[in-house]
Amino acid sequence: MSTVATALQLESGTIRRIPFSGGAMLSVSRLAETVEASWFDPARWLGHGRLHDTAGGRGGSLVVRTPIGPVLLRRYLRGGMAARFSRDRYLYRGEEATRSFREFRLLHELSERGLPVPSPLAAAYWRQGLFYRAAIMLHFIPGARPLPLLFEDLAEPDFLAIGRAVGRLHAVGVRHADLNAWNVLLDTERSIWIVDFDRARILRRPTLGASRAVLARLRRSFHKLAADRRVRRFESCWAALLDGHAQAFLKPA
Repeated sequence: MSTVATALQLESGTIRRIPFSGGAMLSVSRLAETVEASWFDPARWLGHGRLHDTAGGRGGSLVVRTPIGPVLLRRYLRGGMAARFSRDRYLYRGEEATRSFREFRLLHELSERGLPVPSPLAAAYWRQGLFYRAAIMLHFIPGARPLPLLFEDLAEPDFLAIGRAVGRLHAVGVRHADLNAWNVLLDTERSIWIVDFDRARILRRPTLGASRAVLARLRRSFHKLAADRRVRRFESCWAALLDGHAQAFLKPA
């Protein structure tokens, strides 16, 4: 792989673009000379420590043990009807439009602001004619688990914290494309993390109205969990979430 790197400024940090045969990679500066294109191939890690699918999603996320420690490796995979035509190929519209580069840049900006998202480590794409494949590597959050695995044990303070985490993102204009219970994590310190920012974007003028559709989707996801598991306190917990959201949105830290 070529070691030629171009430094790009993004917020207060620096990222680097590293071209390789058939594509390119973005990496945080401190890892630019360490991470290689082969790291994005799940087969690279077979027999080299832990390798397993994470809960939820489309089966494209793996936790792998690398020389820099455990990281979350996620390949971009299609779901629904689109997957019948191509599981992992997307129409190439330019490097900066690739899903991996867009998500990397967004997460880098948000993590630099101290928001509750995983820090991106590297992202790559491989072009094949009119199409491309892509993957991203993220900081692995030890002990973090998606809410559906913990739902019966959650209390109103947890929902208040969830609302605050989502509200902080909405306050800076982030619009998550698929905010559901599987994309909200709780770690061993009971801190909240929001994940999976594929196709997310930042609105120029954040408003409470713009966040309603995202909250409505999240509510449907939580309500289904509550109904399936016969959790009767759902409405009071949801009210706590809305309180936390309003607090963070109106008075962002």
